[in-house]
Amino acid sequence: MLMQTPAFVINLDTEVERKSYMSQQMQALGMSFEIVSAVKGKALAPAVVSKVYDEQKTLAVQGKPLSLGEIGCALSHLSVYRRMVENGKPVSLILEDDAQLNPDLSKVLQPLAAALAAETKPVVYLLTHLIRYKARPAQPIAPGYNLHPMVDACCAHGYLINNAAAKEML
Repeated sequence: MLMQTPAFVINLDTEVERKSYMSQQMQALGMSFEIVSAVKGKALAPAVVSKVYDEQKTLAVQGKPLSLGEIGCALSHLSVYRRMVENGKPVSLILEDDAQLNPDLSKVLQPLAAALAAETKPVVYLLTHLIRYKARPAQPIAPGYNLHPMVDACCAHGYLINNAAAKEML
């Protein structure tokens, strides 16, 4: 069996082609997964936005406000974290519906998920493009793959997160 780690694909209901694309990739890898309906940020009522979003804190942290789409995206990811915590899932794989999955994903996923499940502190492993990372690997994962400390990253197309990190994010 490839993995027992729950995998969630975040997908806007209107993005049928993306859902199909991700389903094909996941099935080709032999991975079970759940589609999570994404929050459409542009459809959020202002009253909802004001309850879930603090623009001043966002400006202080990242220097610019979030778009409604980014707020919806964040709410979508938070819904998965909530499920993880409520269901006591030690680790989950979170994927955006536009993730390009590497055929070697199972080589990396198995050891990372096992290590993450053993962690009691909050940990997230990004499985996505990094802008900058430390050249010296923190640890080898599988032949040809290493874990690197992140300096600067963008996009959350795919990542593993443990329950402690999910709680922290919530």
